[in-house]
Amino acid sequence: MLLFFVTITYVATSEVAFAMTITPTLTVSPNPVPLDQMITFQGSLNSTSTVVSVRITIYGALSCVNTARKRTFGVTAYGVYSFPLSWATFSTYFSSSPAFYSAKTTVMPGPRYSGGASPCVNFQVGVATTTTVACDTLTLMLGASSSCTATVSGATGTIAGDVISWSQDGGTGSVSFLSGNTCALSGTSCSVPVTGSNVGSVTLQASYLGDPNNLPSSGTGDLTVTAAPRIPEYPLSLLPIITLGILAYAAIKRRSAIRKAR
Repeated sequence: MLLFFVTITYVATSEVAFAMTITPTLTVSPNPVPLDQMITFQGSLNSTSTVVSVRITIYGALSCVNTARKRTFGVTAYGVYSFPLSWATFSTYFSSSPAFYSAKTTVMPGPRYSGGASPCVNFQVGVATTTTVACDTLTLMLGASSSCTATVSGATGTIAGDVISWSQDGGTGSVSFLSGNTCALSGTSCSVPVTGSNVGSVTLQASYLGDPNNLPSSGTGDLTVTAAPRIPEYPLSLLPIITLGILAYAAIKRRSAIRKAR
């Protein structure tokens, strides 16, 4: 699995207080990011008065190891970029193969201050996908079951076996997932059975978890859980009349059967 690291290194150029430690942080946005879409690395320092220079180093392995430095993906390894405040941004895009990556900021120590390093930040560059949801019925009776299907499009390579996670994303009613709330893709789709649990509207969400090549995505589908038909209820005062009617009907059927037998 190809992994890629970016190191943003701040080199302080102005004088700061003796023995001051400059501590960097780093955010990567968006994360994950589709191929050929801009991604921004923003580093921050704990000093607002120091002019800094930013050095970008790209890696191709976990843990930001030096033996895996890369000089590709549209940024120059060890290139210096100057910013006048306590923050710095750098944007680029990735057009090579999909993979997981990481980034790290490092402040190089100087004569009157000590440097520090931020943790590696993991991010993924891959192929954007779309997930859609369709249920066999838009109206589901309370206690009845139906099937809902998630379909993933736009992916590259084989995604059979990748996982879809299901959840309820809103509504006044609810459903139960009869066989669990996950399913494995067969081709590009998979289905789960659901049962109406509470009357009302239901929005189901299917989330594709992605893989090393394809980015996660999610989609929603709506259905309505309705009450089961009510059995007519008769007042107790009518029960004797109903009973007599049933007995009379049974007697008539019996006499008719006797006549036919003769």
